Amino acid sequence: MDLPSFNIEHLSFLCVESNQFDRQILRSILNALNVRNIRQVPDVVSATRMLRAYPFDMLITDLDTEPVDGTEFLRQLRSDINSPKRYLPVIVLTSRSTQRDVELCRDLGAHEFLAKPYSPNGLYSKICSIITEARDFVEMDSYFGPDRRRQAMSVPQERRVKSPSTIVTEEEIKVLLAG
Repeated sequence: MDLPSFNIEHLSFLCVESNQFDRQILRSILNALNVRNIRQVPDVVSATRMLRAYPFDMLITDLDTEPVDGTEFLRQLRSDINSPKRYLPVIVLTSRSTQRDVELCRDLGAHEFLAKPYSPNGLYSKICSIITEARDFVEMDSYFGPDRRRQAMSVPQERRVKSPSTIVTEEEIKVLLAG
């Protein structure tokens, strides 16, 4: 798969990862992608402070954080109208990769989901997806976040039903032409 070439060096990232080794790997990958503005924190409490203090373009978070886990962080980020960065693009980067986890993150407002172990190209493709496939935000009673529909759905032409008032028979055409 050919990925678009973007200069992402000026994007600012907040990375929430409780494991120090995983934080180092993530920083190395982002540095290899020429990203220079990276802030990393080990927990949600620190992340919330950072979100209030600094402007970020993207959030990368793990689900396995303590004392507040990543799903609760997403819930707070999206549902609280006073949230400092309610519209911030979010990539969930985690070892919890069951279909239930993916659906839960989608339903909590994550833009992208990437399972560990991951590759630099995998992370870059998720960043590119957020850039190239911008989605409107949707607010409903039970959801706030990017539109969960990934593609425009169209109805094939043959499934469209014509209104009876627009159907003209061959006989009517002859009458109109003779007319």
